[in-house]
Amino acid sequence: MVKLTDYDFQFSQPLTAGTRTIRVESAGLQAHEIVITALTPGKTLQDFIAWEQGGEKGPLPTGRWLGGVTGLDAGGHAQFTATFAPGNYLILCFWPDAKDGKPHLVHGMAKQIAVS
Repeated sequence: MVKLTDYDFQFSQPLTAGTRTIRVESAGLQAHEIVITALTPGKTLQDFIAWEQGGEKGPLPTGRWLGGVTGLDAGGHAQFTATFAPGNYLILCFWPDAKDGKPHLVHGMAKQIAVS
């Protein structure tokens, strides 16, 4: 299970390789989303943020997009299934902030995790 708060992702346990059905709960005051993508080997969350802030020029520092849930209102829940190989992944929220309209990842709702 992963809980979406203003502005964080809280996993109930570490993700491990294999096909996983992930329950998502929105516990923040705002709507959120969760998007999971594999990182290109050698790339990091900081590379993705630099790419995004640099006008999304050059090669995207991520690989395969695994899925997620979008537009989950406060108090809502959903689930999705994805297959994870060992490696590094990004967990992102692009949902626009209710106060300034900027994507939540600008407010720190972006995380890098390792799957073993």
